[in-house]
Amino acid sequence: MSEWGDVFGFGVCGEPQQAGFNELSISRVSHLQEIRVTAGSVGLAHAALVSDTGHLYTFGKGKYGRLGNGYESNNNYPMKVSGVLKKKRVVKVSCGAFHTAVVTSNGELYTFGRNDSGQLGVVWKNTPSTATTAKTDVSNLPHYNLPNKDKEKEKQEEIPLLTEPQMVNFFSGRVVQNVACGTNHTLISLGRGELYGFGDNSFGQVGVIGEKKYFAPVKVSLELSGVEFGAPVSLISCGSSFSAVVAGRKLCTWGKNDKGQCGQGFLTEFISAPALVPTLAKIDIRSVSCGLEHMGIVSQSDGAVYMWGSNSHAQLGFGDILNTVLVMSAQESSSSTQTPFCVNPRQVKEALFNKRCYSLSCGSYHTAVLTEAREVFTFGLGDFGQLGNNVASNASSPYHVRLPAHKGEHKPLVAFLEAGGRFSLCGTIFKPLVTISSGTFKEDTDQILAFDNYSDIQIIANGNERTKAHKIMLSRSEQLQNLIKDLGQELPLEVDPVPLALALNYLYKGDFNEQAEREFLNKAGNIVPIDFWRQIVKASESLRLEYLRDYSLRKIQTLSGAKDVVPALVPLPHLGDHLSNFVNKDLFHDIVFTYENSGVQEYVYAHKVILAGRCERFRNEFSGNFAESKMAAIPIDGILDATNAGNAPTGVAFKRMLYYLYTGNIGDNWLEENPDVAVDLLMLSNEYGLDHLKQCIESFMVTNAIDVENVSSLFQLANTYEATQLKAFCEYFIMCEIDNVAMTEGWKNLDSELAQQITSKRKPVSENAGKDGKCTLQ
Repeated sequence: MSEWGDVFGFGVCGEPQQAGFNELSISRVSHLQEIRVTAGSVGLAHAALVSDTGHLYTFGKGKYGRLGNGYESNNNYPMKVSGVLKKKRVVKVSCGAFHTAVVTSNGELYTFGRNDSGQLGVVWKNTPSTATTAKTDVSNLPHYNLPNKDKEKEKQEEIPLLTEPQMVNFFSGRVVQNVACGTNHTLISLGRGELYGFGDNSFGQVGVIGEKKYFAPVKVSLELSGVEFGAPVSLISCGSSFSAVVAGRKLCTWGKNDKGQCGQGFLTEFISAPALVPTLAKIDIRSVSCGLEHMGIVSQSDGAVYMWGSNSHAQLGFGDILNTVLVMSAQESSSSTQTPFCVNPRQVKEALFNKRCYSLSCGSYHTAVLTEAREVFTFGLGDFGQLGNNVASNASSPYHVRLPAHKGEHKPLVAFLEAGGRFSLCGTIFKPLVTISSGTFKEDTDQILAFDNYSDIQIIANGNERTKAHKIMLSRSEQLQNLIKDLGQELPLEVDPVPLALALNYLYKGDFNEQAEREFLNKAGNIVPIDFWRQIVKASESLRLEYLRDYSLRKIQTLSGAKDVVPALVPLPHLGDHLSNFVNKDLFHDIVFTYENSGVQEYVYAHKVILAGRCERFRNEFSGNFAESKMAAIPIDGILDATNAGNAPTGVAFKRMLYYLYTGNIGDNWLEENPDVAVDLLMLSNEYGLDHLKQCIESFMVTNAIDVENVSSLFQLANTYEATQLKAFCEYFIMCEIDNVAMTEGWKNLDSELAQQITSKRKPVSENAGKDGKCTLQ
């Protein structure tokens, strides 16, 4: 399995002989080095890919600006779309015939491309910089298949378009969940069952009765179709001039129906409002897709595929069953059309018989199906190799596509599959990245100076003004630590308040810069700079801060023009190194944790200011609203019992968590030397909301701790304790090693819902796998 995954394409995307593909063979999409692709979409003559980092890449035909790259020229290879999407994270994309729409992680909708029918949902009074008009002639491109009257119209009219992504402001402040693009119209779904459409409505495909075109989004009602009010819209799809949604577990279709593409059991020019598909009323649907004049679904319960609509190029996959027009009444039998079609959903069998399918995608005149075993099947028109069968011929029944594997590797496991005009696209599963953020140690400890509540000493400046401080932080200066060990709660110093504040700021934060200089100079008021630095020298000597003293002497030297020799600057030790000396030490401690270990009471010493500064849960517990704030010793037996996997001695993980809070790290090679503590630490990191610590544990476990025997239990653990990166990697591991994992005790004991998350994507084994020693991949 490729670490980065693969993206395969077959057929033609854009002009024939372009886009870097040999259209009669399956090719890896190039120029995707070190890019992990999670999703894709294929339009009439272009395609789009979404990476795991949320970037959008497009390629194919660029006419009308459908690639979003600021111009109308073609992209032979995937190129990143920037503009307003540069700092956005794209999560979903849909390609129409001549336009594209994307949804970002915060629920914003962006569109670009052709807008002659309002399919972008963007209305402008004054043409924006990225909007333009263009004349076009597509009459010589056979894979467009526009009706002749539309080709003539194209030659004459100027087409409004956007060549770069633009936000659809109509949905500003609302969360768009999904988007689907048809030939010249668009559907989007929000939460609470809300559905909107815009664009061409010549055949009622937007879902409302009224105008022929809607340049702004209009709300589509599903209530008259029998869908309960507010029922969630789970799936949406748009065809050439018809639409489909699954809402409240019910399939509704509307729009053009001259080939039975709405699946309503009869022919009519169009259906103007959403209507339930009666023959599928009792079937839960996991996938739905609309083609140019045909449509299909995959059932949730048994993975069966149902198709209907035009079968002009065998795109329904029924084999030789529909060689003639399939009629439903005497009136229809007198129709002059000779195009085969099916007006009712019918199950596809042939090679898909006994296959559990996962998803399907309908192109213009072909269909692609992905099974739970991650196999690809195609059927329909194959004139440009879009079926992946290495020949320019049609397939009337499902053809099993063999994707090329890397040398020495198993066959690719397909993650997503998309079909478009004369092109098919699929991406394989890749190894998830486990990343560790920079952490928040510096930001957390910088705020400690302001934590007056946890002060254990007061500095008295010039005999009267008091400043609260913390012995554990003052002791960062070794000389000062020796001074305050024997002191009570007061430290008198002959120093002015402002220089003292600057000195403390340096002592706590460990750095000093020009911005800090300016801030404290302003606080000092009308003082000559050289006198200010002399005061800082005095304050730093009082606090035994050699670095700050020498830094100030250099400032004085520069301001006075003197040439005295100043010692080399020796900065304070790193705060984490300093605080590591206080982990579970009673020096300056003000809180004790206690627990029982094998009948013996154990104690862990800590310092509230560090725990509160680094951990929100401790900060809340130490506030006046919690019982812990009044306890001299806090019992933690319950926490340790809940976060102890039984592989490590009691309390070890808790002490190491404190070490992390004090230092910002777990310790060099500590986990390698104590691997049995990793699970306990993971659970504690979730219990105390320490995301950076969790990432460190996840990275260690992915690198060192996962095997066939334990991956199922770790998958369950990751799900329970919200270790999303570990969970993703475990899922990847199980998908790759499904046969072996399904034989283990861990798989038998895996929660059924979690197992379903795997088996819904790849059916692992036969019913008796793991019980009779057999493991047969379906």
